[in-house]
Amino acid sequence: MTVLRSVVYAIFCLSHQSSKIYIGETGKTAMMRFQQHVWSSNTEPDPTPLHKAMKQIGVDNFYIFLLEHVTCMDSSEVTLRELRRERESYWVQLMQTHQPLGYNVTACEDA
Repeated sequence: MTVLRSVVYAIFCLSHQSSKIYIGETGKTAMMRFQQHVWSSNTEPDPTPLHKAMKQIGVDNFYIFLLEHVTCMDSSEVTLRELRRERESYWVQLMQTHQPLGYNVTACEDA
C-alpha cells in the first residue's frame, strides 16, 4: 500500500451541530495531519475555529478526506509547498470553507 504525502485534504464534521468543512494542505500524510489537529484541539490555549469545534463537538464527529495528491516535476520542497498552497486555495474557494461558512480562517493556514 502506497502512503501518500504532500496532499490537500478536507476535514468534515458529520454532527448535526455543524456541517462546516476545513481544507488544509500538508507535506505529511493526511492521517498524520489529522492526528495533529486532534492533539491541537486539546492543547492550544487560543484554538482555531476547527480546533475549538473539535473540542466542543467531539473529535469522533470529524473525518478526514483526501482531496488531492500534489506532485510537481521540480522536486524542491519549496516549489512543492507553494503548489500545495495554491491547490489548497483552489479548494477553499471551490468549497467555500472560509469563516463563517467553514472552518478556514485564511487560505493557507496549515503546517
